[in-house]
Amino acid sequence: MKIGLSELEALKEGAAVLGCGGGGDTHLSYLLAKQAVMEKGPVALLKVHELDDDDLIIPTAMMGAPIIMSERVPAGDEALASLRALERHLGGRAAATMPIEVGGLNVFTSLTTAALGGMPLVDADGMGRACPELQMCTFNAYGVPCAPMTISSEHGHMVLIQSGDNPSMERVARSVVIGMGGVGYIAAYPMTGKQAKETSVVGTVSLAVRIGRALIEARRRKAHPAGAVLDAFAQSTYGQGMVLIEGRVLEVQRRRTGRAVKGRVVLEGSDSYTGQTGIVQFQNENLTAELNGRVVSTVPDLIVLLHHESGSPVLIENLKVGLKVTCMIVPTPDITVTGEALALWGPRAFGYSCDHRSCREERWR
Repeated sequence: MKIGLSELEALKEGAAVLGCGGGGDTHLSYLLAKQAVMEKGPVALLKVHELDDDDLIIPTAMMGAPIIMSERVPAGDEALASLRALERHLGGRAAATMPIEVGGLNVFTSLTTAALGGMPLVDADGMGRACPELQMCTFNAYGVPCAPMTISSEHGHMVLIQSGDNPSMERVARSVVIGMGGVGYIAAYPMTGKQAKETSVVGTVSLAVRIGRALIEARRRKAHPAGAVLDAFAQSTYGQGMVLIEGRVLEVQRRRTGRAVKGRVVLEGSDSYTGQTGIVQFQNENLTAELNGRVVSTVPDLIVLLHHESGSPVLIENLKVGLKVTCMIVPTPDITVTGEALALWGPRAFGYSCDHRSCREERWR
Protein backbone atom coordinates (compact mmCIF):
# COMPACT_ATOMS: atom_id res chain seq x y z
CA MET A 1 0.00 0.00 0.00
CA LYS A 2 1.11 3.56 -0.69
CA ILE A 3 -0.09 6.80 0.85
CA GLY A 4 -0.92 9.20 -1.96
CA LEU A 5 -3.20 12.21 -2.18
CA SER A 6 -6.47 10.28 -1.95
CA GLU A 7 -5.24 8.34 1.06
CA LEU A 8 -4.17 11.59 2.72
CA GLU A 9 -7.73 12.91 2.54
CA ALA A 10 -9.03 9.81 4.30
CA LEU A 11 -6.15 9.78 6.77
CA LYS A 12 -7.03 13.30 7.85
CA GLU A 13 -10.46 12.08 9.00
CA GLY A 14 -9.29 8.78 10.48
CA ALA A 15 -6.42 10.29 12.45
CA ALA A 16 -8.84 12.77 14.01
CA VAL A 17 -11.07 9.88 15.13
CA LEU A 18 -8.07 8.14 16.71
CA GLY A 19 -7.17 11.45 18.39
CA CYS A 20 -10.09 10.93 20.82
CA GLY A 21 -10.83 14.64 21.03
CA GLY A 22 -7.16 15.61 21.19
CA GLY A 23 -3.92 15.00 19.34
CA GLY A 24 -4.05 18.42 17.70
CA ASP A 25 -5.98 19.71 14.70
CA THR A 26 -4.87 17.70 11.67
CA HIS A 27 -5.38 20.45 9.06
CA LEU A 28 -1.95 22.12 9.02
CA SER A 29 0.01 18.87 9.35
CA TYR A 30 -2.14 17.41 6.57
CA LEU A 31 -1.23 20.33 4.30
CA LEU A 32 2.48 19.85 5.02
CA ALA A 33 2.19 16.14 4.22
CA LYS A 34 0.22 16.89 1.05
CA GLN A 35 2.92 19.26 -0.13
CA ALA A 36 5.63 16.67 0.58
CA VAL A 37 3.74 13.91 -1.27
CA MET A 38 3.10 16.21 -4.24
CA GLU A 39 6.83 16.99 -4.42
CA LYS A 40 8.27 13.54 -3.70
CA GLY A 41 5.50 11.10 -4.61
CA PRO A 42 3.45 8.60 -2.59
CA VAL A 43 4.92 7.04 0.54
CA ALA A 44 5.27 3.27 0.79
CA LEU A 45 3.48 1.85 3.84
CA LEU A 46 5.27 -1.18 5.29
CA LYS A 47 3.64 -3.85 7.43
CA VAL A 48 5.75 -4.66 10.47
CA HIS A 49 6.27 -8.26 9.29
CA GLU A 50 7.99 -6.86 6.19
CA LEU A 51 10.79 -5.39 8.33
CA ASP A 52 14.07 -7.22 8.72
CA ASP A 53 14.90 -7.92 12.35
CA ASP A 54 18.08 -5.83 12.20
CA ASP A 55 16.53 -2.82 10.40
CA LEU A 56 16.93 0.52 12.18
CA ILE A 57 13.53 2.14 12.73
CA ILE A 58 13.39 5.72 14.03
CA PRO A 59 9.95 7.03 15.09
CA THR A 60 9.23 10.75 14.74
CA ALA A 61 6.70 13.21 16.16
CA MET A 62 5.86 16.79 16.98
CA MET A 63 6.09 17.55 20.70
CA GLY A 64 4.50 20.56 22.37
CA ALA A 65 1.44 22.74 21.86
CA PRO A 66 -0.39 22.29 18.52
CA ILE A 67 -1.74 25.84 18.73
CA ILE A 68 1.84 27.18 18.77
CA MET A 69 2.65 25.06 15.72
CA SER A 70 -0.23 26.71 13.87
CA GLU A 71 1.08 30.15 14.82
CA ARG A 72 4.69 29.32 13.89
CA VAL A 73 4.23 27.29 10.76
CA PRO A 74 7.12 24.85 10.24
CA ALA A 75 8.82 24.16 6.93
CA GLY A 76 7.91 20.48 7.27
CA ASP A 77 11.45 19.03 7.36
CA GLU A 78 12.14 19.59 11.05
CA ALA A 79 11.40 16.02 12.16
CA LEU A 80 13.53 14.74 9.27
CA ALA A 81 16.39 16.91 10.54
CA SER A 82 16.02 15.26 13.95
CA LEU A 83 15.97 11.80 12.35
CA ARG A 84 19.13 12.52 10.33
CA ALA A 85 20.90 13.85 13.43
CA LEU A 86 19.98 10.67 15.32
CA GLU A 87 21.24 8.56 12.43
CA ARG A 88 24.60 10.34 12.61
CA HIS A 89 24.77 9.77 16.35
CA LEU A 90 23.92 6.08 16.01
CA GLY A 91 26.13 5.55 12.98
CA GLY A 92 23.39 3.91 10.93
CA ARG A 93 20.75 4.60 8.33
CA ALA A 94 17.04 4.31 9.14
CA ALA A 95 15.17 1.77 7.04
CA ALA A 96 11.91 3.54 7.88
CA THR A 97 10.20 5.93 10.25
CA MET A 98 6.92 5.43 12.09
CA PRO A 99 4.53 7.50 14.22
CA ILE A 100 4.94 7.48 17.98
CA GLU A 101 1.19 8.19 18.05
CA VAL A 102 -1.25 7.67 15.20
CA GLY A 103 -4.00 9.90 16.63
CA GLY A 104 -4.25 13.54 15.58
CA LEU A 105 -1.55 15.43 13.73
CA ASN A 106 1.46 13.25 14.52
CA VAL A 107 0.76 10.59 11.92
CA PHE A 108 1.32 13.38 9.36
CA THR A 109 4.56 14.45 11.04
CA SER A 110 5.97 10.98 10.39
CA LEU A 111 4.43 10.74 6.93
CA THR A 112 5.98 14.07 5.91
CA THR A 113 9.32 12.84 7.27
CA ALA A 114 9.04 9.66 5.23
CA ALA A 115 8.14 11.54 2.04
CA LEU A 116 10.91 14.11 2.32
CA GLY A 117 13.44 11.50 3.44
CA GLY A 118 12.61 9.06 0.66
CA MET A 119 11.88 6.24 3.09
CA PRO A 120 8.90 4.02 3.91
CA LEU A 121 6.47 4.56 6.78
CA VAL A 122 5.77 1.62 9.09
CA ASP A 123 2.07 0.77 9.41
CA ALA A 124 2.14 0.88 13.21
CA ASP A 125 2.63 3.23 16.16
CA GLY A 126 3.18 3.20 19.90
CA MET A 127 -0.26 4.20 21.17
CA GLY A 128 -3.05 3.19 18.82
CA ARG A 129 -4.64 6.56 19.63
CA ALA A 130 -3.43 9.91 21.02
CA CYS A 131 -1.87 10.24 24.48
CA PRO A 132 -0.36 13.37 26.02
CA GLU A 133 3.07 12.21 27.25
CA LEU A 134 6.13 10.68 25.62
CA GLN A 135 6.39 7.70 27.98
CA MET A 136 2.74 6.71 27.42
CA CYS A 137 3.45 4.26 24.64
CA THR A 138 3.89 0.55 24.04
CA PHE A 139 7.54 1.10 23.11
CA ASN A 140 8.16 2.14 26.72
CA ALA A 141 5.87 -0.54 28.15
CA TYR A 142 7.84 -3.31 26.49
CA GLY A 143 11.39 -2.15 27.06
CA VAL A 144 12.51 0.15 24.23
CA PRO A 145 14.60 3.07 25.59
CA CYS A 146 13.44 6.51 24.52
CA ALA A 147 17.04 7.76 24.36
CA PRO A 148 19.02 8.71 22.50
CA MET A 149 16.61 11.24 21.07
CA THR A 150 16.95 14.46 19.12
CA ILE A 151 14.78 17.56 19.14
CA SER A 152 14.81 20.31 16.50
CA SER A 153 13.00 23.60 16.06
CA GLU A 154 11.79 25.48 13.00
CA HIS A 155 14.72 27.87 13.57
CA GLY A 156 17.30 25.12 13.14
CA HIS A 157 18.13 24.50 16.80
CA MET A 158 19.07 20.89 17.57
CA VAL A 159 19.41 19.12 20.92
CA LEU A 160 20.60 15.54 21.54
CA ILE A 161 19.56 13.78 24.75
CA GLN A 162 21.70 10.71 25.24
CA SER A 163 20.53 8.99 28.42
CA GLY A 164 17.86 8.80 31.06
CA ASP A 165 14.95 6.56 32.00
CA ASN A 166 11.85 6.95 29.88
CA PRO A 167 9.70 8.90 32.39
CA SER A 168 12.50 11.42 32.99
CA MET A 169 12.93 11.79 29.22
CA GLU A 170 9.43 13.26 29.08
CA ARG A 171 10.39 15.91 31.63
CA VAL A 172 13.76 16.71 30.06
CA ALA A 173 12.43 16.78 26.52
CA ARG A 174 9.47 18.93 27.56
CA SER A 175 11.82 21.48 29.12
CA VAL A 176 13.84 21.60 25.90
CA VAL A 177 10.68 22.11 23.85
CA ILE A 178 9.62 24.94 26.16
CA GLY A 179 13.02 26.51 25.61
CA MET A 180 12.43 26.28 21.87
CA GLY A 181 9.24 28.29 22.25
CA GLY A 182 6.69 25.58 23.00
CA VAL A 183 6.99 23.24 20.04
CA GLY A 184 9.72 20.89 18.80
CA TYR A 185 10.12 18.01 16.37
CA ILE A 186 11.57 14.79 17.73
CA ALA A 187 13.16 11.52 16.73
CA ALA A 188 13.02 9.06 19.62
CA TYR A 189 12.71 5.38 20.60
CA PRO A 190 15.18 4.15 17.95
CA MET A 191 14.66 0.41 17.63
CA THR A 192 15.33 -2.63 15.51
CA GLY A 193 12.81 -4.19 13.20
CA LYS A 194 12.51 -7.04 15.69
CA GLN A 195 11.63 -4.60 18.49
CA ALA A 196 9.10 -2.86 16.23
CA LYS A 197 7.37 -6.20 15.64
CA GLU A 198 7.27 -6.95 19.37
CA THR A 199 6.34 -3.55 20.83
CA SER A 200 4.16 -1.61 18.39
CA VAL A 201 0.42 -1.38 17.82
CA VAL A 202 0.23 -2.79 14.31
CA GLY A 203 -1.86 -1.73 11.34
CA THR A 204 -2.90 1.63 12.75
CA VAL A 205 -2.02 3.88 9.81
CA SER A 206 -3.95 1.78 7.30
CA LEU A 207 -6.80 1.56 9.82
CA ALA A 208 -6.93 5.36 10.01
CA VAL A 209 -7.21 5.46 6.21
CA ARG A 210 -10.07 2.92 6.28
CA ILE A 211 -11.89 4.87 9.00
CA GLY A 212 -11.57 8.06 6.98
CA ARG A 213 -12.84 6.40 3.82
CA ALA A 214 -15.79 4.98 5.75
CA LEU A 215 -16.70 8.44 7.03
CA ILE A 216 -16.37 10.04 3.61
CA GLU A 217 -18.53 7.34 2.01
CA ALA A 218 -21.13 7.61 4.79
CA ARG A 219 -21.45 11.34 4.10
CA ARG A 220 -21.85 10.71 0.40
CA ARG A 221 -24.58 8.13 1.03
CA LYS A 222 -26.12 10.14 3.89
CA ALA A 223 -25.67 7.08 6.11
CA HIS A 224 -25.12 7.06 9.87
CA PRO A 225 -21.45 8.10 10.32
CA ALA A 226 -20.90 6.31 13.63
CA GLY A 227 -22.11 3.03 12.16
CA ALA A 228 -19.62 3.31 9.30
CA VAL A 229 -16.75 4.03 11.69
CA LEU A 230 -17.69 1.18 14.02
CA ASP A 231 -17.79 -1.22 11.06
CA ALA A 232 -14.21 -0.22 10.18
CA PHE A 233 -13.06 -0.86 13.75
CA ALA A 234 -14.89 -4.21 13.92
CA GLN A 235 -12.75 -5.49 11.04
CA SER A 236 -9.50 -4.57 12.81
CA THR A 237 -7.53 -5.67 15.86
CA TYR A 238 -9.50 -3.13 17.91
CA GLY A 239 -12.80 -4.99 17.78
CA GLN A 240 -16.45 -4.12 18.04
CA GLY A 241 -17.27 -0.77 19.61
CA MET A 242 -20.67 0.77 20.21
CA VAL A 243 -22.61 4.01 20.37
CA LEU A 244 -22.89 4.97 24.03
CA ILE A 245 -25.30 7.87 23.68
CA GLU A 246 -26.58 10.39 21.15
CA GLY A 247 -27.79 13.78 22.19
CA ARG A 248 -26.95 17.40 22.87
CA VAL A 249 -24.14 18.90 24.88
CA LEU A 250 -25.79 20.10 28.08
CA GLU A 251 -22.69 21.40 29.86
CA VAL A 252 -18.97 21.88 29.20
CA GLN A 253 -16.42 22.45 31.95
CA ARG A 254 -12.91 23.24 30.72
CA ARG A 255 -9.86 24.56 32.57
CA ARG A 256 -6.14 24.65 31.86
CA THR A 257 -3.82 23.25 34.53
CA GLY A 258 -0.18 23.37 33.45
CA ARG A 259 0.04 21.70 30.04
CA ALA A 260 -3.31 19.92 30.28
CA VAL A 261 -6.80 21.03 29.36
CA LYS A 262 -8.99 19.22 31.89
CA GLY A 263 -12.72 19.04 32.35
CA ARG A 264 -15.84 17.20 31.32
CA VAL A 265 -18.75 17.35 28.94
CA VAL A 266 -22.29 16.35 29.95
CA LEU A 267 -24.54 14.88 27.25
CA GLU A 268 -28.33 14.81 27.38
CA GLY A 269 -29.72 11.88 25.42
CA SER A 270 -32.26 12.42 22.66
CA ASP A 271 -34.43 10.26 20.39
CA SER A 272 -33.92 6.63 21.45
CA TYR A 273 -31.54 7.82 24.19
CA THR A 274 -34.03 10.22 25.78
CA GLY A 275 -33.80 10.19 29.57
CA GLN A 276 -30.17 9.05 29.60
CA THR A 277 -27.14 11.11 30.61
CA GLY A 278 -23.57 10.67 29.47
CA ILE A 279 -20.47 12.28 30.97
CA VAL A 280 -17.05 12.29 29.29
CA GLN A 281 -14.03 13.32 31.35
CA PHE A 282 -11.02 14.64 29.45
CA GLN A 283 -7.41 15.68 29.95
CA ASN A 284 -6.24 16.83 26.51
CA GLU A 285 -7.99 13.66 25.20
CA ASN A 286 -11.25 11.96 26.20
CA LEU A 287 -10.35 9.54 29.00
CA THR A 288 -13.47 8.22 30.75
CA ALA A 289 -17.10 7.77 29.75
CA GLU A 290 -20.08 7.40 32.09
CA LEU A 291 -23.64 6.42 31.31
CA ASN A 292 -26.31 7.23 33.89
CA GLY A 293 -23.71 7.61 36.64
CA ARG A 294 -21.67 4.47 35.90
CA VAL A 295 -18.18 4.48 34.39
CA VAL A 296 -18.36 2.12 31.41
CA SER A 297 -15.23 2.90 29.40
CA THR A 298 -11.80 4.34 30.22
CA VAL A 299 -8.49 5.06 28.55
CA PRO A 300 -6.95 3.40 26.56
CA ASP A 301 -10.39 2.61 25.07
CA LEU A 302 -11.27 5.16 22.41
CA ILE A 303 -13.94 7.62 23.49
CA VAL A 304 -14.91 9.67 20.45
CA LEU A 305 -17.47 12.42 19.95
CA LEU A 306 -18.72 12.77 16.39
CA HIS A 307 -20.80 15.61 15.02
CA HIS A 308 -24.19 13.95 14.73
CA GLU A 309 -24.81 14.86 11.09
CA SER A 310 -21.42 15.24 9.41
CA GLY A 311 -19.64 12.58 11.44
CA SER A 312 -16.62 14.87 11.84
CA PRO A 313 -14.70 14.16 15.07
CA VAL A 314 -15.20 16.96 17.59
CA LEU A 315 -12.06 18.30 19.27
CA ILE A 316 -12.29 19.11 22.97
CA GLU A 317 -11.59 22.76 22.21
CA ASN A 318 -14.64 22.89 19.88
CA LEU A 319 -17.21 21.49 22.34
CA LYS A 320 -20.06 23.90 23.04
CA VAL A 321 -23.47 23.75 24.65
CA GLY A 322 -26.22 22.72 22.25
CA LEU A 323 -24.01 20.81 19.86
CA LYS A 324 -25.60 17.50 18.84
CA VAL A 325 -23.11 14.65 18.99
CA THR A 326 -22.78 10.89 18.93
CA CYS A 327 -20.53 9.42 21.60
CA MET A 328 -19.00 6.11 20.64
CA ILE A 329 -16.60 3.88 22.57
CA VAL A 330 -14.19 1.39 21.02
CA PRO A 331 -11.84 -1.16 22.65
CA THR A 332 -8.15 -1.11 21.80
CA PRO A 333 -5.82 -4.00 20.84
CA ASP A 334 -4.65 -6.44 23.50
CA ILE A 335 -1.09 -5.04 23.52
CA THR A 336 -2.46 -1.77 24.97
CA VAL A 337 -4.28 -3.28 27.95
CA THR A 338 -1.68 -5.47 29.62
CA GLY A 339 -0.57 -4.66 33.15
CA GLU A 340 2.57 -2.97 31.82
CA ALA A 341 0.61 -0.77 29.44
CA LEU A 342 -2.17 0.17 31.87
CA ALA A 343 0.43 1.25 34.44
CA LEU A 344 1.46 3.92 31.92
CA TRP A 345 -1.89 5.08 30.57
CA GLY A 346 -4.72 3.47 32.48
CA PRO A 347 -7.15 5.79 34.27
CA ARG A 348 -5.10 5.78 37.49
CA ALA A 349 -2.11 7.19 35.57
CA PHE A 350 -4.26 10.28 34.97
CA GLY A 351 -5.39 10.58 38.59
CA TYR A 352 -8.77 8.84 38.32
CA SER A 353 -9.74 6.45 41.11
CA CYS A 354 -11.20 3.67 38.96
CA ASP A 355 -9.50 0.74 37.25
CA HIS A 356 -9.61 0.25 33.50
CA ARG A 357 -13.04 -0.55 32.14
CA SER A 358 -13.68 -1.54 28.57
CA CYS A 359 -16.67 -1.74 26.30
CA ARG A 360 -15.57 -5.32 25.65
CA GLU A 361 -17.10 -6.09 29.05
CA GLU A 362 -20.77 -7.02 29.02
CA ARG A 363 -21.58 -6.75 32.71
CA TRP A 364 -22.40 -3.05 32.76
CA ARG A 365 -25.01 -3.16 29.97
